[in-house]
Amino acid sequence: MLTLPITIIGANFDEEAREQQRINDRQRRALARLPNVRVESDGAGAVMAHTVPGFDEAAELVQDHKNNVKMEMEVMLAKLEKDLTESMVKVLLQSRVTKRRKEPGRAPPPK
Repeated sequence: MLTLPITIIGANFDEEAREQQRINDRQRRALARLPNVRVESDGAGAVMAHTVPGFDEAAELVQDHKNNVKMEMEVMLAKLEKDLTESMVKVLLQSRVTKRRKEPGRAPPPK
């Protein structure tokens, strides 16, 4: 029997749970829409775009992809911002641009 660390099992379970949640949300939104809504304009039967077979499903997939990319970008930007801040602090400390303030009543360090 092959054994896996609990972190790998937990990560796989979490990923599957999120995917199932996305599928359930997509199905719930699809059921909430009115099927085959038609708009009559001057007697002509103008059909709205979402009556085209597969259009709603494709629109949902595109929207899900946009949301996923947005979340990934936010996580990546937060990490990069943190890394940049840490690097700037290191550079400032190493360049000795910032100096300690003299505390009142304290003698300056010997040279």
